[in-house]
Amino acid sequence: MLKRKYHEGSDPWRVRVLGEFPKGESDSLISLEAVETSTIREVNISNDYILNIGADIARYGDDETIIAPRIGGKVFDLLTYSKKDTMETVGNILRAVDKFKSMYHQINRVKIKTDDDGLGAGVTDRLKEVIRQERLKYEIVPIQNGSSAIEKDKYYNKASEMWDNMREELDANLSGFIQNKEAIIQLPNDDKLIKQLSNRKYTVDSKGKIQIESKKEMKKRIGESPDRADAVIYSFAENNNTDLSLLKGGSVWG
Repeated sequence: MLKRKYHEGSDPWRVRVLGEFPKGESDSLISLEAVETSTIREVNISNDYILNIGADIARYGDDETIIAPRIGGKVFDLLTYSKKDTMETVGNILRAVDKFKSMYHQINRVKIKTDDDGLGAGVTDRLKEVIRQERLKYEIVPIQNGSSAIEKDKYYNKASEMWDNMREELDANLSGFIQNKEAIIQLPNDDKLIKQLSNRKYTVDSKGKIQIESKKEMKKRIGESPDRADAVIYSFAENNNTDLSLLKGGSVWG
């Protein structure tokens, strides 16, 4: 029973069953324990009516385009694609929306949060165009990782702020788990996602601002870009901050 609940060898297993310290790297922003705990918890989404789609667009040949569907605190299995052109990517995003609307009839609002840097900008523009043409009332939230953070005195850029906000929520979820409280986040048990979320390093500059390492640096260090992690984090984001309990923001209609 314990093996099934905690996944033998995981950080929650080491902490809760063996009484050992977690293996998570000390200079990673998000702990492995917090990430793994989120994959063994279940969130009730019966009263949630907003479908959030996070999309990270592939930049290079071996990167993946990732679509992360979320309802409430539950992130569903990620949809992964090898590099596709703009039209194919837009089609994949809209098909994902149709699929979840047909599965969860309580959905009456859709937010699509897209990576708006580089190639992602083309996907954002095309999504807006299709949504206008088809009169779909979907909200488009462009995510610009290099833009200014809301809390400029704490974060180097928007990406650093979004990642740290996600860390806070995952830590709160872990704390709730230890205290036998209700789960607030449920992530898919995806090895690549777990690796990416728990391996992004950070630094604190002379002014005390948090800065996460660049995608390029992370890819060079661990052999892959944080595509899956970014898509999940985008699914929790708004155009001016995270969509969880911490901060709320507006959105851009297509």
